[in-house]
Amino acid sequence: MERIDITSLSNEGLGIGILESGKKCFVEGALPGESVTVSISKEASKYSFAKAEEYHSISPDRVLPALSDPVPGAAMAHLSYEGQLRYKSGKVRDCLIRLGRIEEEKADGILQAIVPSEKTTGYRNHMQYRIDGNLIGQTGADGTTVIPFEKEYLEYPVFGKVIEAVKDFLDRSPTRLLTGLVLRGSERTKEITAEFITGDTRSHELVVREMNELISSTGLIDRIREAIGDYKLAGVMFRISPDKVSRRTRSGKRFIIDGNSSYEEIFCGRKFTVEAGSFFQVNIPQAEAICGKIKGFLNDCQVICDLYCGAGTLGLSVLHEGGELLGIESSREAVASAVRNAESAFPGAKDRITFVCKDCGKTDLKSFIDGGKIPYPDAVIVDPPRKGLDDQVIMQLIRLNVKKLVYVSCDPATLARDLKELSGTYKIESVTPVDMFPMTQHIETVCLLSNRKPDARVKIDVDLEDYYRIKDEQKKNKASE
Repeated sequence: MERIDITSLSNEGLGIGILESGKKCFVEGALPGESVTVSISKEASKYSFAKAEEYHSISPDRVLPALSDPVPGAAMAHLSYEGQLRYKSGKVRDCLIRLGRIEEEKADGILQAIVPSEKTTGYRNHMQYRIDGNLIGQTGADGTTVIPFEKEYLEYPVFGKVIEAVKDFLDRSPTRLLTGLVLRGSERTKEITAEFITGDTRSHELVVREMNELISSTGLIDRIREAIGDYKLAGVMFRISPDKVSRRTRSGKRFIIDGNSSYEEIFCGRKFTVEAGSFFQVNIPQAEAICGKIKGFLNDCQVICDLYCGAGTLGLSVLHEGGELLGIESSREAVASAVRNAESAFPGAKDRITFVCKDCGKTDLKSFIDGGKIPYPDAVIVDPPRKGLDDQVIMQLIRLNVKKLVYVSCDPATLARDLKELSGTYKIESVTPVDMFPMTQHIETVCLLSNRKPDARVKIDVDLEDYYRIKDEQKKNKASE
């Protein structure tokens, strides 16, 4: 064991200190300013992971978590909220400078104040739980252990009532059929959906029949309805995800057991349908804050292209009456939701709003424009997954050179990398961190870019003979000095 001083936090929220050997050490739960005795749990050639055994000094930013330590899925629950905001804003700044190669002075000029969350707990409208026999909870840091559910923390309180009903069901009827549960819903419409998951590899007919028999014999759906009180159970589904890929991508074969496969949400004053398997932001007030910023950015834009559009939330929320929108998304469920949402938000506007189910990285945007799907766009919105933009998408954005580009990111590292590639064509106007995920190390960022106008560039024509003559003269003058 060794005593070290914690000087900073990693991108994953781990405390960072230096061992006597000079090797960097990552310590879960430790905060800057703390002195800790650690025991090494994992060692690599250039760094180590360690467990805190004893604290000799405590950071003034340390708070006691509301639940057992560590709180599943809430890696920053031990850090004060003010400390979390400083950490997240600093992480975005560091990525811009270190990965985006933006000068410190310029980074400080474009980086805006972080937007804090209205709620720091009880804000998540989407949660995934593991089921193992009669245990239900979240997956531990090792990726296999189930940490039993204690009490709702990040999720909506109503989800805790569902979990208690499911726990009671599992205690009475332990089963190896079920491996997971996904809960989604809205506090505004008071609708929720429940999706049970299995990894069973037997025939679908056999597995579904066993699930139906299990539910009917235990009265599980009625128990959930009774537990959630004035909420409506909009739908119960059963998803068969027999392999790692389908589990990771939350795909597989989905069956409706009761009700619908979607729920309704009120977002930016409009009603949206959220389909099972489709992407929708987990923190509604913060997502509306992002939409508000984007709407301000694009107030003079009539034709918008929305890439990685999900259920159409961003594009439809910022589109002007009479404006035109093209949304592209790879999830069929999300596109189906987006089409319904467009019909609800803009009745009779089918000729102005188009959603396409395609991989953004394999889509030729210019063919849609040349083919008359939409006029040349004034703006493009991109909201890619954590891995950031595909190279093909970056090249298309450079080729389009639209008036305004809005980049919404859930990973400042990939954002900074992509901004570096785009900065030759687009000027970075502002970067605003938005705390979408309190109590976690994650941060959402919304970035406005504008095209570099031709008249802002300087074109110089140089004759190569003159160029080499001048260089020779410079060499001679330097030699004679």
